Amino acid sequence: MKKLFSLLTLLFITSSIFALSFLGENAKDPFESQEELDNFSFDESGSTADDVKIYLISAETGDEVFTFFGHTALAVVKEGSISFAADYGSFSFSEGFYLKFVEGLLLYNMVISDLERRVQVFENEGRTYYLTEIKGLESREKKGIIDFLLYNSQEGNNVYLYHYYEDNCATRVRDILNWATGGDFSKMYSDTYRGATYRNTAALYLDKSFLFSFLLNYLQGPEIDREISLYDEMYLPLTLKEAAEDYFSSSSVKMNTDTERSEYRSFSLMEMTAVFSLILFLSLSALYASKIKLFSRIADFVFALIFILFSLLSSALIILEIFSNHSVTYFNSNFIYASPLLLAAAAEAIKGKSINKRFYLSLMHLSFIAIAVMLKGLFPLFFIQENLFLFVFLSPLYIINIIRYALSCHQDEKEKEEAFLDS
Repeated sequence: MKKLFSLLTLLFITSSIFALSFLGENAKDPFESQEELDNFSFDESGSTADDVKIYLISAETGDEVFTFFGHTALAVVKEGSISFAADYGSFSFSEGFYLKFVEGLLLYNMVISDLERRVQVFENEGRTYYLTEIKGLESREKKGIIDFLLYNSQEGNNVYLYHYYEDNCATRVRDILNWATGGDFSKMYSDTYRGATYRNTAALYLDKSFLFSFLLNYLQGPEIDREISLYDEMYLPLTLKEAAEDYFSSSSVKMNTDTERSEYRSFSLMEMTAVFSLILFLSLSALYASKIKLFSRIADFVFALIFILFSLLSSALIILEIFSNHSVTYFNSNFIYASPLLLAAAAEAIKGKSINKRFYLSLMHLSFIAIAVMLKGLFPLFFIQENLFLFVFLSPLYIINIIRYALSCHQDEKEKEEAFLDS
């Protein structure tokens, strides 16, 4: 049994070595943004686009999870003619949706709709949005954008493989603006770095929901902790808006201000985790210190619930690392600090008869955390994954089990000594 336990431990520790998706090689984008733009040619003859205005539409955050980060679209406006919005953020809950989502193979759609109807959706949702005119484009460049949007909206061309950071509604529009400016838009911002990463820029929006933020930060690995350029930051609609204002010397018109929301940022993930962890640590310590059996059993069941949740979460992470196309999960070490082996500790806590497994597993996982902290301190440029929030949450729980085991051993020794003296 001990050999099997050691083998499983070694397996979970080394699983990250094999964090290469079996689906990744087959996950080809049916309409790759930059490739399609580079290969697209349009007819410069015929009608001009002198009387056409192109606007960037940028919506602020919404209440639903998929609207947390805002939204981007392009608007084409022509006086005396139909105005339309080109939107890259459409998806449908069709058959197989959840499986494709888990596999990282979710396809999004590009749709063209009536402009008034599109902005009405934002107004119905109570979301402020901005109209930023794309100024300084020549007639041929505006015509090129219009022709590409119409081509992109055709059946067979209107789907793409969604990636939250690298290929979404904002990056698709960003790429079009870059193409229309002959690559100058990219050149202006690709060399600008401001200490941003995908993780810390997304955190400003994820902080709306502590549980959602904790879950996503747990599942995402070091890929999102590398410094990114301002051009890369434009995966966020409001960052793209700011860049467009700067590059095209345009002032945005703020719309639907009557329903403007309060500031979405509250407490950071680290702050919330630290507070919750402290409350949990003090509560569980007090329950065990009471020496009342009912209170101790309540603490046992709380531990069991937490360990079960983390064992399931870490199992899901390993599956995503190995079998999915979610590149953001690759080489994620978080399952080492709360591995599926915690399920054994949960089972022991439910029985409530011993704390041996809880002690050994807590000591093992706490040791991994200590080693990780040391390696981060010694080699900060190599060990870049931001998971301090996880360490802050887990360490106090492991420490409780270690202290309880030490006190239990001390109590056993004391009872043996008293029994020896009595004999």
